[in-house]
Amino acid sequence: MGISLSQPLSVSAGILAGGQGSRLGNRDKGLLQMQGRAFAEILSSRLRPEVDQVLISANRNTGQYAQWADRVVRDVIADCKGPLRGIDSLLQACSSACLLLTPCDTPALPADYVSRFRRLAERDPQRAVVAHDGERVHPLHLWLPCHDGLGANLSQRLAADQLRVMDWIRSLSPLTCDFSDCPEAFRNINTEAAYQKLLDD
Repeated sequence: MGISLSQPLSVSAGILAGGQGSRLGNRDKGLLQMQGRAFAEILSSRLRPEVDQVLISANRNTGQYAQWADRVVRDVIADCKGPLRGIDSLLQACSSACLLLTPCDTPALPADYVSRFRRLAERDPQRAVVAHDGERVHPLHLWLPCHDGLGANLSQRLAADQLRVMDWIRSLSPLTCDFSDCPEAFRNINTEAAYQKLLDD
């Protein structure tokens, strides 16, 4: 099914919080706090004004995540296949024409995160769009058109244990969304040292 631009693109936000937090002592990264608020809460508040719904991919502490989501989405299959399984589950749960992703460990996203992606996506609504900070691609900061072909492609990769996110992104031939003016917004807080630095800043 294609996407029509006869009306503005509908988009859901998907926050990826289903990881095990192994480099953070298995702590739930989405519940880490900055200035007294959980990362997931900060991201939901940032994204909500510009999207139709907020989905959070989470496999633990779902009651806490439910405070900040229209729906908490567990992995469809609990097989520990990493972020691609979370993306697959979010695509299946998404009722909008498009899904805009962010991992839960980048709480400093710019205020115009959604609008930058939207402007580019509206030029070619069948294409995926991925963030680029001027030096590198951030594959989990990703806009996806929710059509059947994309979902089938991802399901096939999961079934074949082809789990490298960048390989899947490259296969989509995405457009790149320029965030070179704010590369610090994509700093991942996924280690104890990175979290401590965030708190000290």
